Amino acid sequence: MITGRNEILKALSDRGACVCFTGHRPDKLPEESDFKETALLCERIEVETIKAYGEGKRFFLHGMMAGFDILAAETVLQVKKNYPEIQLVSVAPYHHSFFKSKEWEPGWIRRARIVAARSDYGLSLSENYYSGVYYDRNRWLVDHSSLAIEYCSLFARGGTRYTLDYAERQYIPTVNIYHR
Repeated sequence: MITGRNEILKALSDRGACVCFTGHRPDKLPEESDFKETALLCERIEVETIKAYGEGKRFFLHGMMAGFDILAAETVLQVKKNYPEIQLVSVAPYHHSFFKSKEWEPGWIRRARIVAARSDYGLSLSENYYSGVYYDRNRWLVDHSSLAIEYCSLFARGGTRYTLDYAERQYIPTVNIYHR
């Protein structure tokens, strides 16, 4: 994995080749015990990833959070086996004590670390947490993408809704795979 900020920014200089993922945390995903719903969600991620690849997208960015971000990254890594030109980019909002926040359960930490290790590129936007760091990360993802693939319920509020609305204000096409 390349982690140098300049190398990553150089790789991402063609915004038209970049896609970002945004979506809900684990509590708003299908129950882990509902294998059928989880498989359908992963299938929708796979379909949209392959479609974006067919349109010339090569870089797939995710925000490194438990839930949809990690699930999407895991799916991209599976798709990458058949499309090795795909590049996974892990973008953490901050570095220091990142896995110590309340969202992280041991299973999600393990999955996130595996995703980070298998990513082609990785960076943290800040060394430490600060108020607004997640919104800054969400804007960064959108600002470096030409398409946003999301998992956002109609009545959602918070970071996922903010990111969806921000992408639309920036005229970035969005594909919402929630209950598609």
